[in-house]
Amino acid sequence: MLRRGTVSLLRARPKTVNVEPGSNRMPDAAVMAKAKDIFAVPEFPGKRVLHNWRFFIKAGKAATGPPVGQEFSKLGLKAMDFAKSFNDRTKPHFKDDVELIVRIQVYFDKSYLYTIEPPPTAWFILRALRKKRRETGPVPIRGHYSALMTLEMAYEIAKMKPRSWGRPEYPLIETRVRRVVGQGARMGVCFVGVDTPHSSPVKGVTEKQYAEESERYRAMHMEQYEALRQRELEEAPLIERLHRPNFFPA
Repeated sequence: MLRRGTVSLLRARPKTVNVEPGSNRMPDAAVMAKAKDIFAVPEFPGKRVLHNWRFFIKAGKAATGPPVGQEFSKLGLKAMDFAKSFNDRTKPHFKDDVELIVRIQVYFDKSYLYTIEPPPTAWFILRALRKKRRETGPVPIRGHYSALMTLEMAYEIAKMKPRSWGRPEYPLIETRVRRVVGQGARMGVCFVGVDTPHSSPVKGVTEKQYAEESERYRAMHMEQYEALRQRELEEAPLIERLHRPNFFPA
C-alpha cells in the first residue's frame, strides 16, 4: 500500500493545483528545457577519483578566492578556468542571489568534471517566506510556528527538486512534497492544509464550504492518481510486473 505520508499529502493537495496528472506536476516546457541543459550530468570518464567536492556558489559569482580557489590551488589546478566556465553557464539564466549546489569530481590525472544542482530545499523555503537564515527554527511550544506556508508552495518547490533531470517525473511529485514538508517542519514552518487541515485559506469561503469542495477535489485526484499508477503497472516490463504488487486491482 502507499506510504501514509504520501497518501496524506495527496488528500491535502490544495484545490488551486490542477488535478490532471502530468498537467501541473512538472515545470513549464521552457523552464524544463533550460533546466535540463544547465543541470545536465556529464558522462563519467571511468577514471580513478581523487576528490569529491561540494560547494554552494551564487550564480555568476564564482571567484578564485576561497573556498573554490583554496581547494584548487592545493592540487595545482586553475580556479580561473572553472570560475569562467561556471559564470558563463549560470549568469544568463539566474539572478545573482541564487545559491546553487556545485559538485566537482577531481581525478588522479588532474582533470575534473563539475555538475550544477538547484538550490537546497531550505533555500527555496526561505525565499518563499521572505526570511533570512536563522529567522526560522523549531518552536518548543506545541501548535506554535515561526512561519506559514501553503501546500501549493511546497508543490512548486518540489517541481525543481527531481532526483535526475533526465527523468524529472521521478520520484513522484507527492514523494518530493513530503520531503519539502519534512524540511519545513524542521524549520518550524506550518503548512496550511497539512498542519491546519480545517482552515480555509480562500477569502470569502467558509471552513465548511472549503472542506466540502476539497473533499470532492481530493476524491477526483485520487481516482486519477490510481489510474496513472495502474497504467504504469500495465506498461511496465514483465519482470517488474511479477515483482511489483498491484496497489489498485480492478
